Amino acid sequence: MITLSAYIFYFFRDPLRVIPGEKVVVSPADGLITNIGISKNPLNDKSDQNNYKKISIFLSVFDVHVNRMPVDAKISQIKYIPGKFINATLDKSSEENERNIILAKNNNDKFYIVQIAGLIARRIVS
Repeated sequence: MITLSAYIFYFFRDPLRVIPGEKVVVSPADGLITNIGISKNPLNDKSDQNNYKKISIFLSVFDVHVNRMPVDAKISQIKYIPGKFINATLDKSSEENERNIILAKNNNDKFYIVQIAGLIARRIVS
């Protein structure tokens, strides 16, 4: 029981992070970068045909599961999408799994932050 309690405390830890300065993009989460590429807007907004840089970060059960805002921006929309809980390392998980899409704006810049639930971490709390 003590081992389980220690692991739960370890899993939900929230260490302090130092932001290196203003006007930077920081990693929103601990973990392993699994993909860097280009993506359309995740809200499937047909009026927004822009391409966005996409950085995918996989969180294992040993990583900190507290996510932070990667940019200094104002949140203008949050959309929760219920879904499955398939392995988050699979490409189809970004379309089929439960996810939370955050649209943040800073001046004329738009940022989408997408949190995707996985096989083990099945809950997203914004």
